[in-house]
Amino acid sequence: MKKGFLSIVLAVLAVMLTCSHVVAVDATFPKNIQVVPPKPDIAPDVARLSGMWGDAWETPIWGQGFDAKLAAEKVSDNQAIGTYCWGDNLGLRVTEGCIKFHAEIIWKEGQVGFLFESPNYRRNITFFLKKGATPENDLLEGRDARNIIKMKRIRPR
Repeated sequence: MKKGFLSIVLAVLAVMLTCSHVVAVDATFPKNIQVVPPKPDIAPDVARLSGMWGDAWETPIWGQGFDAKLAAEKVSDNQAIGTYCWGDNLGLRVTEGCIKFHAEIIWKEGQVGFLFESPNYRRNITFFLKKGATPENDLLEGRDARNIIKMKRIRPR
């Protein structure tokens, strides 16, 4: 009896631990996403923010995450307009969705990025181009109060 009960408990724990690290549903962009090429007079680093990005958020405390995608559709010297989408993660009570955003372009310690409010937690999210990255290996690092994400550029198909 004890052996059977212990086996069930261990199986349930294994499933819980496995599921806590799995992104349940991938984020998907709406069909109407259109990235407008930046004007030639925009600072090159700001222009590099333009485009489509994606990866999964990580919560350092729990290791849980959810898929996210970001399209910086129109970028100027002082703002970015785009779409931010996220996938499901039932463990974090996050359900799939998308928002349009208007973000402020910000500079910090020589890095360029943008800032907008997270729809999931009502907190600001900042995204910065990784220091030292080149256009060939761009990385967009995002952060809110508890979570981090390192988004890679998504190449259009």
